[in-house]
Amino acid sequence: QRATEALKAHLVGETRRRAAAAAAKASYAQSEAVRFSVRSRAAWEGALVDAEEQEGIARRANAAASRAARGKALAARAAAERAARVEREIKVNAVRAGDYGQ
Repeated sequence: QRATEALKAHLVGETRRRAAAAAAKASYAQSEAVRFSVRSRAAWEGALVDAEEQEGIARRANAAASRAARGKALAARAAAERAARVEREIKVNAVRAGDYGQ
């Protein structure tokens, strides 16, 4: 009788211990899943921010290149206008001096 009761008590205790261990493992697995989910979300958001930053950098670089090209075009136009003006002034001065066409 005592042996049977001792065996029952032992089995109940062992079952409880195993159940507690299984619950602890499940709890740990759940907390790991949450932690992984949080890390994954943070990594995804970080990648999104990086992509947006890269896009912003590219946009600013394109705008700067466009401004530089526009500036160079304006400078070339201004130089051409100056050259034409100087050429006209030379012709006008030559006509005034009477040397034009000779």
